[in-house]
Amino acid sequence: MTDQVDLAASAREFKCISCGNKTDQLYRDFNSGIIKIEHCKHCQKVVDKYIESEPVIICLDFLLLKQQAFRHVLYNRKTQGHWKLVAILLLCDAFTKLLLGRPHSTESYLRPDYMIYSALEWGLYINFSLALIELFITILIIIVCIRTISTEKCRPGELMRGVLLSNFGKILVIPAVLWGTNYSLIYVSLSRMFVCAANIQAIRVLSPGCHVSTCIMSVVLGHVVAMLSSIWIQNILSQVPG
Repeated sequence: MTDQVDLAASAREFKCISCGNKTDQLYRDFNSGIIKIEHCKHCQKVVDKYIESEPVIICLDFLLLKQQAFRHVLYNRKTQGHWKLVAILLLCDAFTKLLLGRPHSTESYLRPDYMIYSALEWGLYINFSLALIELFITILIIIVCIRTISTEKCRPGELMRGVLLSNFGKILVIPAVLWGTNYSLIYVSLSRMFVCAANIQAIRVLSPGCHVSTCIMSVVLGHVVAMLSSIWIQNILSQVPG
């Protein structure tokens, strides 16, 4: 509990995970090893129950797209090293693109060590660049749409962080792609839908005044434009000789 409390205590802005209202602190430390969790002045509930929870519980609730878990992660917990998570997600996306671009008859497709040998392929780094471009376009369009349409102005940095952390669903497609090719495209599509749903939930938490339809439109538009841009770049690269 101590590590989680320290992380929560270093956050700049606290919010009740139940009602979303601002609060001064998450807990009281009586300097004698006793910590008392604060209650919200608006809803009278515990401000943040997750400061006593194990990381596994937080991850499960985050995976279930619960707003309480999103508020805890985005407001009450200082996320350290989230750029490492972004790099892992980009690698997962790049590896997925590389595998789906291979012929189904390739014998090395289902080899357990194929992921290791793929690091030696130039195509992996090209797909990594494409994944980075897609992520940049998605975040840019979402930020522009929310900042333009929504009456509640959320800071661009918060929106970017929320979208980045809510892209964790891209990891889920890797086991499905490695298991076989028959339903890989279906799994990839479901993974993208899950990522879109997580992005929408993150935006709703960061910008409560934004209408749900605006959140959905911004996220879908961002992902569609990013995907079309990636296809356009791939077509250009395929026409380059050599």
